[in-house]
Amino acid sequence: MRCLQADLIAKKGAGTLVNQSIYMKCDRLIFTSGGTSVNQHNRGQLEPLSELSPSGKTQFLEIDPKVAAYTTYIPIPPLNLILAGVWFAMEPNNTYAKFHATQSLIFSGGFFVFMLTCNFLAFIISMIPLIGPLVGGLLYCALSLVTLAYLIFSVKCMIDVHHGRPVKLPYVSDLAEKYSRGI
Repeated sequence: MRCLQADLIAKKGAGTLVNQSIYMKCDRLIFTSGGTSVNQHNRGQLEPLSELSPSGKTQFLEIDPKVAAYTTYIPIPPLNLILAGVWFAMEPNNTYAKFHATQSLIFSGGFFVFMLTCNFLAFIISMIPLIGPLVGGLLYCALSLVTLAYLIFSVKCMIDVHHGRPVKLPYVSDLAEKYSRGI
């Protein structure tokens, strides 16, 4: 089996690690970011990236990884897509920032494409004589509620990242882990 690359590993005593920022999968041990090795009954399992705690500084701007992750969830779709893309491309070794950037790219990118498509359809529907304006108006109201839900969810993600709590979005986190690890 191959081992996944870790950021900062420093041996201290027998079986403990300090300053590790990602989880590793090896034939012998699995190391956690908490600094101790996992028991053998967890052997062969990778720990979720969504539960990592940030450590060190980012390579790109040398800031706290929490700040990098925080900025990827800003609820302004073009801006957060740009920031998430920058953090995804510029942080190859900081898995905390890269995971949140990947998760934000998938979540915000999906929302952005969904809103563009639905706004286009609502515009086309509103052009239909007689019932078009009514149906198009209802669709625009529904899209406004979806946008409000996105805004609330993005702010909740920002708050969770700021407080160091794991941000695990259904379906999105699994894809983000896959792409962040390069598996």
